[in-house]
Amino acid sequence: DYLDENNQKLYHSATGPGEYIKQGLFTDPKKPVKDPFGKCILDCDRPVAAEFRHKPHASWISSRLYGNDSENSKLKRVVITENNGKYGVYIENLYGMKCSIYFNKKGKPALLQNCYFSGDSPSRLFIDSEKISLQCDIVGNEEVCNGEYKWHDRHYSDKSRLTIARRVK
Repeated sequence: DYLDENNQKLYHSATGPGEYIKQGLFTDPKKPVKDPFGKCILDCDRPVAAEFRHKPHASWISSRLYGNDSENSKLKRVVITENNGKYGVYIENLYGMKCSIYFNKKGKPALLQNCYFSGDSPSRLFIDSEKISLQCDIVGNEEVCNGEYKWHDRHYSDKSRLTIARRVK
């Protein structure tokens, strides 16, 4: 079994960290998980491939990100992926929001497009906003980007505010 610094069980060596991620047991998105020997095993800063290191958005690709798909949700892990020069973002939260993400010239997240909820949704939620503009600010030692969007289900519609953030050094 692997334990965190407070001797809380992280995962059993036979099942690996994946089982605990699925159960939502990792709730602090700002802390990496290390094995007893100090090796980072989950939510580590990711190395950036050489061809992306010079790009202004490299810090967002390599950082541990966290956020939520609604101002009423806990902060959870956020992942940005790259595929053939195009970027996607996944907000691991209530309904698993997925979008295409675009960066401005300074390398900050600026726009989300083609968003949808990929997770289980009791009433099948849909995102109405075609584009979600992001506003990013430095708040203390964090860079926080927020955007508002509209959503609906069969009986109700509303606005929500999403967050994507990272620590800055």
